[in-house]
Amino acid sequence: MRKRQHFDLRPWHDQGEEALRETAVLERMGKLNRQIVQTITRGERAEKSLRNVDAHNPHFIGRTANLRMLRENFVTPGHIGVVTAVNGLGGLGKTALAIEYAHAFADEYGGGRWQVRCAGKDDLRLALAELATPIGFEFTDYEKKNADLQFERTRRELKKLADAPFGVPPLGGPLGEQ
Repeated sequence: MRKRQHFDLRPWHDQGEEALRETAVLERMGKLNRQIVQTITRGERAEKSLRNVDAHNPHFIGRTANLRMLRENFVTPGHIGVVTAVNGLGGLGKTALAIEYAHAFADEYGGGRWQVRCAGKDDLRLALAELATPIGFEFTDYEKKNADLQFERTRRELKKLADAPFGVPPLGGPLGEQ
């Protein structure tokens, strides 16, 4: 922890401004600058990532092994994107873990982070169709009569988001037809 979050200025204090010109100091300052830029960029990307995921719990602690396992299972080099189902007995913290993951890695999901609520549903197509409102589109009267059409339209809208530059909705309004 000390290596990562500690910077001892004492060795250069007596040299004053001249110490800031030393190669070692310049390298450390450059590294710090890159880390700051990376942190700000990640925050900006996370903020732009569309979502309907429940709010982050600031009291969530532990379960780092579970988060690491999720990360290893979901991400392959050069390809980030996942559709996953969390299923099991209630009260074990499945949803809390999924929400924490969605917030921790928000900057990597330009296509958005979408929570599909399936409790009490017997048709996944209709559960997915409920994403229409948070994504920002409406079904036509014809689509409203057919679960397959709703599913396909939702899938197309999600693909548009995934294919768009990070955080930039496709042309035609928030997600209107192109």
